[in-house]
Amino acid sequence: MAVNGNGHKKGFIRQKAWKPKTKTGCTTCRIRRVKCDETKPDCHRCSSTGRRCDGYPSTALDLLPQTQHMIHLHQSTLASSTSGLGLKSPEEQESFYFYRSHGARELAGFFPSVFWQTEILQASYCVPAIRHAVVALGAMHRKMIDGHAAVVPDDANDKELRFALEHSNRAIQELIRSPARNLMENKITMLACAVIFNCLACLQGHLNVALEHTRSGLKILREIDEELAIVGEEVLEHPISLTALRNMIINMDILARGIMNDDMLAAWEPYPKQNHPARDQPFQSLEDAHRYFQGIFQDVLVFLQNIDLRSPNKAENLKGAEEHIAKLRYQTYSGSYLLEEFLAAPRTPVNEEALTGVQLLHDTLLVEMRAFEDFAGIKTLDVDAQERSLNRIVENSGRLLGKSLSKKVAKSPGCAARYTASVSPILISSKSPKSSARPVFSSNSGVLMALWVVCCRTVKSATRRRVIDMLLENPRREGVWDSILEGLIAVEVMLLEEASSEGAWIMGYNKVRDVCIKYSGLRTARVELRTVTQYQLGQPGVVKEFAW
Repeated sequence: MAVNGNGHKKGFIRQKAWKPKTKTGCTTCRIRRVKCDETKPDCHRCSSTGRRCDGYPSTALDLLPQTQHMIHLHQSTLASSTSGLGLKSPEEQESFYFYRSHGARELAGFFPSVFWQTEILQASYCVPAIRHAVVALGAMHRKMIDGHAAVVPDDANDKELRFALEHSNRAIQELIRSPARNLMENKITMLACAVIFNCLACLQGHLNVALEHTRSGLKILREIDEELAIVGEEVLEHPISLTALRNMIINMDILARGIMNDDMLAAWEPYPKQNHPARDQPFQSLEDAHRYFQGIFQDVLVFLQNIDLRSPNKAENLKGAEEHIAKLRYQTYSGSYLLEEFLAAPRTPVNEEALTGVQLLHDTLLVEMRAFEDFAGIKTLDVDAQERSLNRIVENSGRLLGKSLSKKVAKSPGCAARYTASVSPILISSKSPKSSARPVFSSNSGVLMALWVVCCRTVKSATRRRVIDMLLENPRREGVWDSILEGLIAVEVMLLEEASSEGAWIMGYNKVRDVCIKYSGLRTARVELRTVTQYQLGQPGVVKEFAW
């Protein structure tokens, strides 16, 4: 109310003063939709609340030249308002904007992704099912990073979660209503939705559901390949390319295989046809190198799992296994040469993050290849060479995580001091330490599988403790892989092995040979750990229950 000259009050409508919105705040505050005080290098609002300030965004995306060119072609689409999408509510517009401005880049991981950063955005303008799925993904992704763990709270009363699930259901309804569902374009839409639904299940921590979406994607891709084998290649009138989708499904398959037990693997789908078979021509880009090594890594992973399930015992089977190993070894070392050749050639500066990611995948592949030494007649593993490769994996993982690993980790009290032997069930939210790092979600494999390889293969307790600290201090999800869950399982493995070992080195017969994970519920798992001795004698191992 206001007072006029005669002392009488007069009514008026109070208006909020208009202020221009700034886009210069730190990334964390912008994601959380709070005002940033813009203190540099770290804003006070983040540091005072125990969050890690992710710094201030640059004006341009740090992309590889090839991807920059492709994204530049669609800049007008990416810059357009959400009004062209038919999004009616502010919540829908905010969720889509979050995906476009932040989610797409984070989902891509350490390598630029045409699928997440370009094609999905294009498809959202013309395919209703994908548009609703993207709105759901943006809402749930934003919900996750506003917390402290790499999974959203399992709260049926949460308004944001209900909103995300509502749009996920609307996407499903659009797929059901779609006419001529057997057309190739509709199969591409269903395949893209399977990728997004997989991400939604991962964010909820519903790993069994995520695996089923991966299975659906593998089946749809196989149907497409069978149809193309009959009718031949055809030009698809769809904004999402089959090549990009194939890369996504291959990556989902690799991540899924890494968390399955033997029974699940025996019933799993055959791995899909790859985009890039082995070759000898030079790499044209780091993305090219990444796809090459990823394809070999998938082949190695599948081969090792098949050997574990069905060991070759006949002469012809052994010969076939040896020939396949020789092929994998040739492809791996040929790739090593091609990578050296690519890096030695004069060219414009490469994306350092993508380069580190390629080197990380390459070193992980070299470590996995050493599992074949017995087939080559080599009975004694070169432990020093193995540990050097594992140390490179740790260093490159640290660079990608953006953390200094020198004094902080060296002075850590160690996980054995921080965690005691667990009592079932282990509740992730209560056992894991609160981290100042913001949770991160990527759909692609990055550091988590590589760090698990280190935990499994190293014979040095200090190396494993260093890796466990990295996992627990950086809440991160890469598809179905969760850094906190992975770190806590690694703690249990370490405690079991060190209880039977003396000194800083872990003897081979004391190492955990088998980690069998059975998903007993949407967010619970039963993990059985068996040492080499227990595995050879057919004895049961130590069982732990986890909930998240």
